[in-house]
Amino acid sequence: MIYVKLNNGVEVPMLGLGVFRTPEGEETINAVKWAMEAGYRHVDTAKMYHNEASVSAGIKAAGLKREDVFITSKIIPEDIILGKTAEGFDQTLAELGSDYVDLMLLHFPMKDEMNIAAYKTLEEYYKAGKARAIGVSNYNNRQLGVILDNCEIAPAVRVGIGQELGLGDGDNSMGLIVAALHRMGFDEVYDTSTGADLT
Repeated sequence: MIYVKLNNGVEVPMLGLGVFRTPEGEETINAVKWAMEAGYRHVDTAKMYHNEASVSAGIKAAGLKREDVFITSKIIPEDIILGKTAEGFDQTLAELGSDYVDLMLLHFPMKDEMNIAAYKTLEEYYKAGKARAIGVSNYNNRQLGVILDNCEIAPAVRVGIGQELGLGDGDNSMGLIVAALHRMGFDEVYDTSTGADLT
């Protein structure tokens, strides 16, 4: 397995299993179990996917310990909008049956002031040892700049959809790792008219 080192020294397996649109229960449990048996050591989930508990069950079914697998999860937009990032983080930890997550991301950008408040909550959890790394997902360069200008800890990861979100060389100069994803039903998952600011 090839690893990449984040700006805080944490190492992430470069190849990870995404469980977007795999339903809670046997399908996700088996997908994670089989991936672990095939050598995967990174799973990307989210509260929005409603399968965090099954990810944990799949890891256990493969006979692995929690610390053997790198788990990425994400804060759902509604929690960001309602100022409930902490509650959402705690729910993820409960679903995973873990006292920490390896990487926690803000799933989608909302209005600037919401993004700043939510990211500052991630910083608190990071400092408390409940996240080994924090970052953002689907943020364009302007939105990322707002976080950098108003928060203390630079994101370790920015997950994006290539040039659509303005990913560029600036990420490397800031020590950011850019994780590229194939676009899979963004508009079907979340209606950005309810608070998102993608400008």
